[in-house]
Amino acid sequence: MFEREKFWYSSSWLHHKWRNKHHYEYRNDKIDWKYRPIKMPMKYLMEMFCDRIAATKIYKWSNFKTSDPYDYFYTKSDHSRIHEDTARVLGFWLEMYKNKWEKETFDYIKKNYKSDQWQNY
Repeated sequence: MFEREKFWYSSSWLHHKWRNKHHYEYRNDKIDWKYRPIKMPMKYLMEMFCDRIAATKIYKWSNFKTSDPYDYFYTKSDHSRIHEDTARVLGFWLEMYKNKWEKETFDYIKKNYKSDQWQNY
């Protein structure tokens, strides 16, 4: 029996998302038992974008469409738990990916964003 079936969670998945800086779960502030999302540095936002596309390609495999990462972000993921500025940029990139495909989106991101950028997005 798999851990997820037995305990309703996967400790390896929890370890991954709480230890990797491109996951929003890593970036939260739990002061006074309230969840407060924290703005993600651009380097990790870029990683998050790529991770979402790669994961969707793996899960969808031959049924993958460029709209899938965008649709998942807005319908199935908990995008409301991501800092509003981070979610806005990620949503914009996913929409661009959906409409313009990979090369155009990656070229746009490379041209307009720097991985060491922090406050100005």
